[in-house]
Amino acid sequence: SLLKGHMRVHSEDRPHKCPMCPLSFTLKNRFDAHVLEHAGMKAFKCQQCSASYIHQRALRRHVREKHEGDFTYSCTICPKGFVELKPLLVHLKTHEKNSEAAIV
Repeated sequence: SLLKGHMRVHSEDRPHKCPMCPLSFTLKNRFDAHVLEHAGMKAFKCQQCSASYIHQRALRRHVREKHEGDFTYSCTICPKGFVELKPLLVHLKTHEKNSEAAIV
């Protein structure tokens, strides 16, 4: 069931151990994605350019940002847009660093 799978995420039992690093995983699909990262295999390829990604979510974000211009979040300081909140927050810190450098 979905609930059972979700509860496994929070479990201490991590049966899927990476042979290349100390990480271990509760879910096999997360383990499989992690192993692909070590192998550098990028199975999700953009149909519109040469970009490729390990995770499907990253490909979807790329398509929305680079090809569709579909931004959920926008910077209030410059015209840059973002599909997700976390990259916007990281971006905003670059403006803070730039203004601190200008003051010094």
